Amino acid sequence: MIKSKIAMVLTIVGIMTLCLAVTKPIANHAFAATGCSLTLKADPGTVGLSKGESIEQKLSGTLTCGGTPQARATISFNGLPPGMAAGAVTDSSGNFKGPSFLVHPGDSFSPSAHFGGDSEHAGAAAGLTIKITEKDSGEFTPSTSSMGGGPGSSGSMGGGPSSSGSMGGGPSSSGGGSNSSG
Repeated sequence: MIKSKIAMVLTIVGIMTLCLAVTKPIANHAFAATGCSLTLKADPGTVGLSKGESIEQKLSGTLTCGGTPQARATISFNGLPPGMAAGAVTDSSGNFKGPSFLVHPGDSFSPSAHFGGDSEHAGAAAGLTIKITEKDSGEFTPSTSSMGGGPGSSGSMGGGPSSSGSMGGGPSSSGGGSNSSG
């Protein structure tokens, strides 16, 4: 009698375990994180300056998830000038104002912005390259390269379920987050 009760309990536990194993992938798929898109802009971006001049670069952008602006999301930054760390929080329209920093002729920065995602939203990243050339040297060729994104999505990289998760350089992009100054 005891053996049959034990066998019955083990059978029930086995069936319940099998049910969990079969339904877990379905539940995970049904509640997959919503894909997000992040844009990053630099104002004024790539420019030419005369020797000895400097200009302030201001970073900003927008975070949307599933086409909806995301409020109160934390954005982190990399590739900034040495010793600078920054973060931002999106407003009710999904917009954020990032750090500002001075640049001089010969400077090159590849800032990137990152949203880490949360329980409902996938992470996303965006990056760009800013090159400051010397106007009077004849080297000035304005070109701000974006990393990631597709046609018409300058400076953005979506981090949704179908994203590869890598940031590819544009046609004249140096890629990476290297800094140099002359």
